[in-house]
Amino acid sequence: MKINWKLLLTGFSAAMILTACGTDSGNDNEKSNGSSGVVDETETNVDETNDTDLSLEDENEDEGQEQENVQSDMDKAALQDSDAQDYALYVLPEYTLTSEEPGRDSLYFGDDGEYFMRIETQLSADGDYEYLLENMQETLKASADTEELTEVTDEEKLPSAEGIERVKAFTVQSEDSPITGIVFEQGDLLIRLTIFDSPEAEHYNDFIQMGETIQKK
Repeated sequence: MKINWKLLLTGFSAAMILTACGTDSGNDNEKSNGSSGVVDETETNVDETNDTDLSLEDENEDEGQEQENVQSDMDKAALQDSDAQDYALYVLPEYTLTSEEPGRDSLYFGDDGEYFMRIETQLSADGDYEYLLENMQETLKASADTEELTEVTDEEKLPSAEGIERVKAFTVQSEDSPITGIVFEQGDLLIRLTIFDSPEAEHYNDFIQMGETIQKK
């Protein structure tokens, strides 16, 4: 029996070609898979960046909404004169302004009066800013029976309406709740506020917003 060498060599060559094609195909798949991995990683980074941007947008929207809510609340406030001092201010519906003694009023929250802001005013020409500031600090120390005061430096927690100058504020933690003293100048008035708030300081922003509206009658 004669071997057909030509046919055998042809078959062998075809087998080698198929093997080579298979190898190249495998290499191409590996390259393709590698390239796909890079693309997937890039897409992941883009997704993470988008998530961060969305988170910042949500946070900014929350802050903006909170500011709008404060402004909306003050839209409900009514202008009220002090009975004993020469000023007026805008008072929110849940608060009551009462004159306790000459030169000293209290702005109470709710019916029980547990949380309130004491208001004292003087004409700038007659008052002494440095004395008010020093006296305010001594009063805070005596109220909490401590020598440790913390200065309030966060501008969002200070009166900042147009015309307000020389703002200084200190806070102290009493046994039950925080007490904050603020002294500032507004037009012709020197103003001293003392805030006796809840443990969570939940009325602080209201007191500040109303205090900013104090104006000479």
